[in-house]
Amino acid sequence: MTTPIKDITMSPRASSTLIRVLCQAGILLALAGCQRSDALDASSHDALTASLKAMSSATPAATRKDFDAAVSYFDQQYFKAGGADATLPDWHAVQGMDRTEFLHFVDIIKGVLAPPVALPPDAPDPEVTRRYLESLELQHDLLVERRDQAHSDGHYTVDQFQWANPFFTPPAPEAPVLTSEATFILNFTNHTAFNVYPPTLHLTIMDPDKGIPLFDEDLEYVPEPKKKTLDKVIKAGFGWSRPDPIPSNSPTLLRYVCCQLLKRPEANNLMQHLPKAAQFEYSITAVEDYTQQDQLDHATYTARENGELNAADQCIADVKARMKTWTPATAIPACRVGHEHETDDN
Repeated sequence: MTTPIKDITMSPRASSTLIRVLCQAGILLALAGCQRSDALDASSHDALTASLKAMSSATPAATRKDFDAAVSYFDQQYFKAGGADATLPDWHAVQGMDRTEFLHFVDIIKGVLAPPVALPPDAPDPEVTRRYLESLELQHDLLVERRDQAHSDGHYTVDQFQWANPFFTPPAPEAPVLTSEATFILNFTNHTAFNVYPPTLHLTIMDPDKGIPLFDEDLEYVPEPKKKTLDKVIKAGFGWSRPDPIPSNSPTLLRYVCCQLLKRPEANNLMQHLPKAAQFEYSITAVEDYTQQDQLDHATYTARENGELNAADQCIADVKARMKTWTPATAIPACRVGHEHETDDN
């Protein structure tokens, strides 16, 4: 026996409410159907941990071990003490990833953090070595031509003067005001064929911690006292007109000073209390001849060109000694002075 379905009559208001509820439920069901059930939730650390755990449980047993290892590596790199490596992307980037995408992401960060693989050394290539030697010899010849041109123009070049960094003595704290100054003793040899006068010596003192010069100026040359008649001594500055010339091939000690306490108390104090890491950089910026004019070349063959010529000479000798075994990787440092791009390309 069947029970007839009764006719259910609803008021218009109730009917409207029911339709609205069903429509809303349908929209929610439709939206829920668009979401991936296996996507990671990286809205928070706890949410990510829970979704990774759920993803692990849903992973087939055959591949679960590999997935769990990837999760462990991910956690170690992003949530270890001290924080993640600065080269890694933000961990929130895994938001919405499925299992395959997450595993690919972990492979990417492994590549980012992997140490660079050292390439095997280049095998000797006699043809490359021969062409490189030719370029060195060409550079050598061009630099020699520049040096010869400077001489033809009547100038001295830096290679004609031999000198080392001066011996520096800071001002003595107990010295009288008139004699308290920094001194620099320069061992200088003139290899030109002419007499020259004491060079202009420039000093730059760098503070490596601050990256700025503490001192940057020419030093003052002080001639040696000279005897006159009746054994009277006239000191430099009193009736002194010009220092004695420096003859050819005659090593000479030259004295330079700076920062007298009476005239420059702040500079004097600096010279007494220089930082331990202070770096002294000396350069000869002028050399006068008998005309009292600076004849040192400043354009055609400078200290830079001289350094490149010396390096080329050393490198040429290195290559010629090992023509069959020489490679850029085994070259001496001089081979990279002015030729970094060439050795890197070979």
